[in-house]
Amino acid sequence: MKSVLPLFFLILSLPLCAQESAELPRHPFSIGPVVGFDFMTQEIRFGPEGADRVLSERDEVLPQFGLQAMYRIGAGLSIVTEPAFGSFFSGIDILQSTAQENRRLEAEKFHVLHLPLLLRKTLSEEDLAAYLIAGIDMMFLLAPEAALRYTAGGDLDAATPVVYDLPFSRMAVQAGFGVQWRRTEKLTLTADIRYRSVTDEIIGGDLAAIAFPSHVGVRLGLRVHFVKRKPF
Repeated sequence: MKSVLPLFFLILSLPLCAQESAELPRHPFSIGPVVGFDFMTQEIRFGPEGADRVLSERDEVLPQFGLQAMYRIGAGLSIVTEPAFGSFFSGIDILQSTAQENRRLEAEKFHVLHLPLLLRKTLSEEDLAAYLIAGIDMMFLLAPEAALRYTAGGDLDAATPVVYDLPFSRMAVQAGFGVQWRRTEKLTLTADIRYRSVTDEIIGGDLAAIAFPSHVGVRLGLRVHFVKRKPF
């Protein structure tokens, strides 16, 4: 799937051959709310790479809500940003028993602020049209005590945990496709599905870490177009 991402950027960067439609009296700027869900696989990893590594997976559906702002820079081509806020963890407390020792990984609950910068290519100027979208997403991890705590030994409560601090920010590349419905001159509804690839998908260290091998999201948005003012 990661090999498809450059193709999206290539399509979005194609020369603009079409002309602006005379039937679009709207201002190039539009703004509105956006909500969505991220379907993510979280992989818990105990120990370094090798035959003795213990793996545990869990799937999460994480809601997001925010704002979508778009500025049309050419025929069918726009710049989009979607500041959005969501949660990653409701807390992880995994107890694993192996032939050697017990292992536990605890994760604080933390939130994520997404600040993406995207290119959006609409494939037609009809009221119902498909589009491609791709770009980068800066993800800021927000939590008062963001950390992973790894404990191992016969008595986990008495053992001293190893603490891994969470990074303050991470960067991801995302790409997808969707449809928009121009309901009126001022209102447009959008829906799309995206794949996100995090440049550094692992949080933690050699003893214990959390990875995100799969990350797919759905976004629903409503945009309000500013109508051009007529001259006096």
